[in-house]
Amino acid sequence: MEYQYSKKDHFKFPEKYQMTPFQDLKFLIEYKKSRKLNLKNIKQNNNFKNWGDISIEDEEKNWKDDKGKIIYTEKLLKFLLVEILRKSKKEDILLNKIIKKFEIKKKIFESYNLEFKENTTKYLNLKNYILLSIICLFKYEKTKNLKFLNTSLKLNDLISSQRKKLIILEDILLYSFIIKKELEVIEILMNKVGVKNE
Repeated sequence: MEYQYSKKDHFKFPEKYQMTPFQDLKFLIEYKKSRKLNLKNIKQNNNFKNWGDISIEDEEKNWKDDKGKIIYTEKLLKFLLVEILRKSKKEDILLNKIIKKFEIKKKIFESYNLEFKENTTKYLNLKNYILLSIICLFKYEKTKNLKFLNTSLKLNDLISSQRKKLIILEDILLYSFIIKKELEVIEILMNKVGVKNE
């Protein structure tokens, strides 16, 4: 058995996850091996601990254009991350909208209009997927709502399928962080439901 969900290029062959059959403990073991191998292969300093190393600044509050008609996705996600780290709930509506867009299209576009319809064909910015995954992991830890964990797992499969394209140090560090965080969350969940570790 092999963990298949992050092997193929998700941009070329989006994974729909429909009617996925239940798999046993072997699946979980292969999933964890796959993620740990991804971390090993990233071949960078994976000791990211300080959010100050990441460029999330106050100016990210300006996630709309000057006329207020275009939403810049990366800026919006950075803003949402700051709000979640501040333990704010006021931006949950925006978060749920962008999660829904990803779940439907399996892509995160670089900008949207105010109705959250994509107004560009560009969707290859991996930082957007990484940021949304971090947000979802933090929201899951805060709420225990499996919707957020489920979305993060899908995002991480997609990012893992593209990991060789991660060349910016900040993106590599963030990818390493989300995979470690995901494994930590899954380990806690497995212990909670009584699934024995390998």
